[in-house]
Amino acid sequence: MTQFSESELASQAAESLRVGNLTEAERLSREVLPSDACHPVACYVQGSVFHQRGQNAQATTFLRRALERDPNNPGLHHYLGVVLGSASEYAAAEVSLCEAFRLSPMDAEIRVSLARIFLVQSKLSESREAYSQCLRLRPNHPAALEGMGDVSL
Repeated sequence: MTQFSESELASQAAESLRVGNLTEAERLSREVLPSDACHPVACYVQGSVFHQRGQNAQATTFLRRALERDPNNPGLHHYLGVVLGSASEYAAAEVSLCEAFRLSPMDAEIRVSLARIFLVQSKLSESREAYSQCLRLRPNHPAALEGMGDVSL
């Protein structure tokens, strides 16, 4: 039997997640966690699996673990914000998304996610500004164009 390193197992788990095999992604990432409970890729995969299964509390736990090890990863902050938003934890989602934005100010997708969180909190001017910033980066961004319509009503 071939032994894989933690990094190899985590990479295989991420690939399984990418192709939609949640069961295999979960199994492979769980193999990493006993020896490294905060492995960023394994925790991200676990968080993604739990989120896709609608188990946002567990997803949040794993994503926060990943951020313990990799606190400057805008993608982890972004995804945590999305998960928190899905769980209706809007204030916490806003904090996480603002950190993602601080770390990656040119990422249009982060701006859209932040605009959506502002919108559900009825922060219309902040939402409008975030959508506008996104459109300056990507003028035909479909979600930003749609969102601008929502905040203009």
